Amino acid sequence: MRAIANHQTPHKRTVRRAAVRILASMLAGLPELQASDLGRPHSRKRNPIMAGYLEGITQALYDVYAIAANTATIKLTLFAVPQGQNYTFGGVTTFTKTSAHTSMIQAGVLEAPKKHIVRAISVFTEGNVVGNDLERLNETFFQFNVNGKSYQDTIIGRLPAGGGAFASMMGTFVATNGYSLTSNGWPSVNNTYSLAYGGVPIEQQQNFNAVIDPTISGVSAAAFTTAGAVAAPGTPIAGTGIFAHVFFDGILFRAVQ
Repeated sequence: MRAIANHQTPHKRTVRRAAVRILASMLAGLPELQASDLGRPHSRKRNPIMAGYLEGITQALYDVYAIAANTATIKLTLFAVPQGQNYTFGGVTTFTKTSAHTSMIQAGVLEAPKKHIVRAISVFTEGNVVGNDLERLNETFFQFNVNGKSYQDTIIGRLPAGGGAFASMMGTFVATNGYSLTSNGWPSVNNTYSLAYGGVPIEQQQNFNAVIDPTISGVSAAAFTTAGAVAAPGTPIAGTGIFAHVFFDGILFRAVQ
């Protein structure tokens, strides 16, 4: 007759001791947190970016075109001078570009892994640009390029701002003491120049730019000179120069983290 083994239930004290040994071995393999790690242990020692994933947000790419008063306008390639570098063109006082001036972090390209789809183009001018200067700026040639290939040849007057101030004013002024408030087009968010077929994609690290060239114009054979800073009978409103933002409206794709 076969003997039956006597299986006894382990004592609770033995079970607790075994559990303590297992827990101690598990804890021994964990890295020790320093005081500086408190509050962010989840991203410690690993890249917080989710590889292979991008999120899309409504965000324009933008840059500035600035010319001083009583100064000859210039041909300029935009999106080539990023934040932290100096704007030294057009006779204006040199200034360091910030996020108020441009969206660019690198010169002429989007930093990896960013991408963009340009859905529309707009040119916003400050409201104190005098009418004479705005009129001639509107006739100025504009080009949008990606990887050296043009995706839009036009004039600035065809690229309304899509926003900005608007006012209607009247009154009696001294002959050389007028004031104006201007805008590039009716200030409606829908009033921008839309691109066909869903827009133009800009892949990461692809070169792109916008070119403003007043030497190619429908109203003059050469670059025009902005109105003087002192009013005169022929120019009753003193010039302030030109300060304009070029916007590539669309969808920005960036890392998920």
